[in-house]
Amino acid sequence: MVQAKLVSTEKIKLEKVKVPSITSDDVLIEVKVCGICGSDIHAYKGRHPFIHPPIVLGHEFSGLVSEVGSGVKAILKEEKVTVEPNVVCGECYNCLHGRYNICLNLKVIGCVDHDGAFAEYVVVPKDKVIKLPQGISWDEAAMIEPAAVAVHAVKKAEQRVGDRVIILGAGPIGLLVMQVAKVSGAKEVIITDLLDYRLKKARDLGADRTINSGRENLANLVKED
Repeated sequence: MVQAKLVSTEKIKLEKVKVPSITSDDVLIEVKVCGICGSDIHAYKGRHPFIHPPIVLGHEFSGLVSEVGSGVKAILKEEKVTVEPNVVCGECYNCLHGRYNICLNLKVIGCVDHDGAFAEYVVVPKDKVIKLPQGISWDEAAMIEPAAVAVHAVKKAEQRVGDRVIILGAGPIGLLVMQVAKVSGAKEVIITDLLDYRLKKARDLGADRTINSGRENLANLVKED
């Protein structure tokens, strides 16, 4: 298979390697679509604090199950899937107290100590594989991981129906948060950015109001309303 490995800062090398082998609790996924996250760009530029070459990047992806280990019963070959990229140990103090996000032995597919999906195939632990309905496209499925970030943000904000929501930044995650806020019942969603093309995209996706915070005073505009 072919993989794109980050071998050093600003250097990605295409390599021909063997398809990786799996253990009894692994799933081999044939990658169909993989997004490029902002963290991938930071890693490429050498600016990410936790991602270090050599590594195969890519954690926002969708694919088809190619092979399953002998201990995998709930996932079948040829199923359409995506993944939750955080691989936790389940045994450290934090995991045992339900704080998986700060696992002391955390691995992240395509980020930390685990090669990712900038490759034709990727190996994923069975409990990180998420089965998908056939009606979802490969592109849509690859967006599930960043969309989950947006859903989590809106839940953490405890947004209620009829709330007025202000989002700072119209990058990919900000645009997803905007859409989740809208479908969660926000009365009005305002989004800010310094880049007009991003604000246009926000309007195209349903923002009620956009503000270029480099030209307008956000605090004053909100107070006026």
